[in-house]
Amino acid sequence: MRRSHKSALAGLSLRTLGLLFGLALVLRLGHGLAMARALLRQSHHRRWHPRGSSHVDRVGRGHPEAVFWHPPGYPYFLGLLWSLVGKSFLWPRLLQALLGALSVVLTAWIGARTFGPRVGLAAGLGAAGYGTLIYFDGELLPPTWRFSFSCSRWRL
Repeated sequence: MRRSHKSALAGLSLRTLGLLFGLALVLRLGHGLAMARALLRQSHHRRWHPRGSSHVDRVGRGHPEAVFWHPPGYPYFLGLLWSLVGKSFLWPRLLQALLGALSVVLTAWIGARTFGPRVGLAAGLGAAGYGTLIYFDGELLPPTWRFSFSCSRWRL
């Protein structure tokens, strides 16, 4: 038996979910741009950035244990992405902003499915504007991926 399109969205319209996604993405991209401007103004960052002192960089320089500082997969994701688009911190942050905005939609959907559409909308708005989630979506750290995969598990 097929579920109707309306019941599959747990009472939230596609327009509502799209607006939540857009709001979350704008907030995350705005934070990322503000952070990039602030970092480029700092002289110590200009010295640090070209050297790439991240753990992922040290793997290629004779420090294979450094890759295990992060949970499995994240350093390999960064390495693969940087091998495709070049060493830029912009692309991982853009992908994480998209993933963070998708997590907001999943949060709203889970809330609506579990407690009703009003709770789902409130949960989505709360996740869209939650400063800690916005901050970590702009950092090259795995919490964005962990949160998204946790939401995906609940969705199944």
